Amino acid sequence: MDQLTLKSGKSRFVEFIFLIFTIAFYTGALKSFWGNYEIFFSIIILLFLMYFIFTKRINIIRGLLTNSLLFLFIFYTSISFLWSVDVKMSLYRVFLLIVSTLFALYIFERFELTEWFYYLSVTVFLCIIVSIFFILFIPELGIHHDQYLFGAWKGIYFHKNGFGSILIINIIMGFYQYLNLKKNKIIPVLNIIFSLILLYYSQSKTALLIFIIMIVILLCLKIRKFPKLLRISLTIFFLTIFLCIGFFVLGNIGLILNVLNRDLTLSGRIEIWNYVYIKSNLSPFFGYGYGGFWTEKTRATQDILRLIGFPIYSSHNGFLDILVNLGYIGLFIFILVFVSGLVYSFLILQKNFSKYNWLLMIILIFIFANNISETRIILSDPIHWVLFITTLLYSSRQFKLLYGKQL
Repeated sequence: MDQLTLKSGKSRFVEFIFLIFTIAFYTGALKSFWGNYEIFFSIIILLFLMYFIFTKRINIIRGLLTNSLLFLFIFYTSISFLWSVDVKMSLYRVFLLIVSTLFALYIFERFELTEWFYYLSVTVFLCIIVSIFFILFIPELGIHHDQYLFGAWKGIYFHKNGFGSILIINIIMGFYQYLNLKKNKIIPVLNIIFSLILLYYSQSKTALLIFIIMIVILLCLKIRKFPKLLRISLTIFFLTIFLCIGFFVLGNIGLILNVLNRDLTLSGRIEIWNYVYIKSNLSPFFGYGYGGFWTEKTRATQDILRLIGFPIYSSHNGFLDILVNLGYIGLFIFILVFVSGLVYSFLILQKNFSKYNWLLMIILIFIFANNISETRIILSDPIHWVLFITTLLYSSRQFKLLYGKQL
């Protein structure tokens, strides 16, 4: 083996380790141990990113300009420290956002969509394997022992909902692998089954609901490929089923929520949403600055904490947190970005219904659903932000390839 080949092999191995580590880090794995060193690890990631970007000659500017609305949202978010009520915290949060954005751009420019899914699948699967080890052999770390969440499995994650979210990503990747593999399909099937078992024991109702939504979407996407008469018949059948379920749920909402260990306030979320919305109107257009709301320096936040009587660190709604941090202007730009992604993915499916293209829409719907009762897209574990950006950029590229233009 010559020196050039050896050097190239070592470089690829270092890059592989870097990818696995960064993706795992961005999922929030073992955050209980490194949470206080987030800035340190982010600087390390940034240094490696700079090395790979320059040595591999990766054009991240081209990637960023692939979706102009996304660029506008990132730019607006980055300058929000100028009007933040806590400039220091906003600068810290903006730095983390920029590093994770650079990582997403590096992924987009460096790898094809299938390669990105491969690295994501491998990393998430490894995180789940380690989580199982913690649950079985280190239960004091892998299982909740606090009063309200006692017995819920959380693996190597800080909270059961975080673990549930990663399990859903693994299930999505499992479906992708099942469709992509020509043989050994039993492996992704077993992966999905074990993930569902873990999801059940995590007691994450949010993740379970998202899984049900994913199944419904997959059925809808599958039905559209059937002959017209069969498609109409199945649509009527499923609509009838969903209407019956809907009427049953409305008539027995109290009983169902009681079975799910929930109440009509969604475990207090509606009360939190109401307070946060009221406080958002004190700075409606520009918000409190990115990362500037949920801090000790923000009087509005302290008022909310006194009213609800226990500590929280987000609105438990991603869109509401965008509103309160970036104002109506930021929320409006984000909605435009998100809708553009959905339009891209829908039009792509109209032109080419492949196993890769439908996954882009599924991921966007997953991100939307995951931010209704939790804050995931911003000010949280960056894997959701990285997923969001890469999905938007790959959708934009695919749309341009199919239609020869951008919207």
